[in-house]
Amino acid sequence: MTNHERRVFHLPDLLEIARPGDFVIANHSFDGCDFHGPAIFAFVGGVEFAGNRLNGGPEGVLWEIPPERNNLVGAFGLQDSAFRGCTFTNIGIAGKPDVIAQFKAKLLP
Repeated sequence: MTNHERRVFHLPDLLEIARPGDFVIANHSFDGCDFHGPAIFAFVGGVEFAGNRLNGGPEGVLWEIPPERNNLVGAFGLQDSAFRGCTFTNIGIAGKPDVIAQFKAKLLP
């Protein structure tokens, strides 16, 4: 796993660490990093997401993907990675209903 600590990431930086062709960011850990979009992150599986800050309200940041939809174009997939204590600005989070429900439970009072 590739570790990143206290780094600032912009769209070009994300392209450098994503797998060519499918734009999946896999096997990376991020601690105290800042992410600046515009970008959409889609949870593929095996992602730890703890103690992070999403700038923007849940209605703007969270994008629910219908359960029957299996294809998502234009987003970075997140797989087998960890995000701890990071800040996300102009980054949307896309996921199936169960993933989005977990985010809403943490973000909404």
